[in-house]
Amino acid sequence: MYGTTLLKNCAESLRRHRVRFQALSAIALKAFGALAAFVLQFVIARAFGAEGAGLYAAAATTCVLISTAAVFGQDFVVMRNVAAELRVDRTDLAHGFAKISYRIAGIGAVAGTAVTLLLILPAGLVLDNTPLRDILLASVPAIAGLVALRMASYLTRGAGSVIGSQVLEGPFTSGFCLIAVSAIALSGAQLQAWTLGFVYSLATVTAGLVGYLMYRGLTRSWPPASKAEGVGPSLMAGLPILISLFTAYLVDWAATFSMTVYHGSASAGQLRVATQFFAIISLIIVSLDSVLAPRLAAAFKVGDIGNVTRLYKRTIWATLLLSSPVYLGGYIFSDNIMLIFGDDFLPGSSALKTLALLHFCIILCGPAGTVIMMAGKERWVLASAVAGTLVLALLCFWAVPAFGIIGGALAAAGTILIRRLVEWLIVRTRLGVRYPV
Repeated sequence: MYGTTLLKNCAESLRRHRVRFQALSAIALKAFGALAAFVLQFVIARAFGAEGAGLYAAAATTCVLISTAAVFGQDFVVMRNVAAELRVDRTDLAHGFAKISYRIAGIGAVAGTAVTLLLILPAGLVLDNTPLRDILLASVPAIAGLVALRMASYLTRGAGSVIGSQVLEGPFTSGFCLIAVSAIALSGAQLQAWTLGFVYSLATVTAGLVGYLMYRGLTRSWPPASKAEGVGPSLMAGLPILISLFTAYLVDWAATFSMTVYHGSASAGQLRVATQFFAIISLIIVSLDSVLAPRLAAAFKVGDIGNVTRLYKRTIWATLLLSSPVYLGGYIFSDNIMLIFGDDFLPGSSALKTLALLHFCIILCGPAGTVIMMAGKERWVLASAVAGTLVLALLCFWAVPAFGIIGGALAAAGTILIRRLVEWLIVRTRLGVRYPV
């Protein structure tokens, strides 16, 4: 009798605090993913050195950038549409929107893979970098895998399965890569950087297949899809999101490649380790956004701006609290952190301090971009995208050659800060979410 009562009380507590439970679960899963990614970076750094870390960074950022273009903003579109239609009990329409977005993303995955294959060989000749060419070729299959897992993750998130969506993004792929790379390093085999690209492709393709099965399992219980708005409106809705996300991922790619071109793969590897340390903050933000975004979409659907403001405020403070050990530790113990990866990574300590200051300022701006997109005002994000891209070009062509790895840190995080400031101003002036930072 006591056990039954205890179970009932636990179930009732979970029901009443569902949002809080989902947020904590998402953060726990992302924390595991962040830990796996950090250990993976450590294993790569020790086994392949700073140059290998730089080559892996170039391949991974390229695949993420191309897959973002291939998705064409349909990840956020499907999450918003599914969350909004399920809120008003239109499962048939949610199913219709999901099918349209998946069709667009599937075509994009094929096109993105083909274009990348056509461009890699000429780029390798221009840059005169055979190891870079080889690892890029080995990483090409990851584009389709990233598209599939991203679509599945955002669809299940919109349907309310936050925990399921978080398993795919981060914990699965990072854990898979960590096990595989560790096994290769311990085998005593001759290490080639291109094997990192092969492992990355295998991990993302496997995650993509699992994600597709999740999508099929979720929609199997839904009623037949009703005719939604069609491909054209979905493409138009995804275009501003595409531009926003593409320019955001362009930052990491451009910073990595500009460091490679001007200062070599080893310098790019040092910058990658520094930025990867602060990826923990990004994972915290993404974890909170995974819970926040569907509720923002639902709140905007019924015009509840007061609830949007409350969610915005709580997210800023939660992010500041949860990420404080990261930006404080990165600034105070920068030398010690970089030496963990090897002596050839010590020059990256100055980048670590620079990134700590910039990320603190980014957090203060809050999840403004997510608020804008969940309000259905994706076109407003274009203003921040344009501003960020202009700053990125300036920093990559001026700061990186002039200031080395500090210039790379400015390109990687300073660009994001400019974007967040523009989005914060838009949220205050256009949407009426006036929480003071």
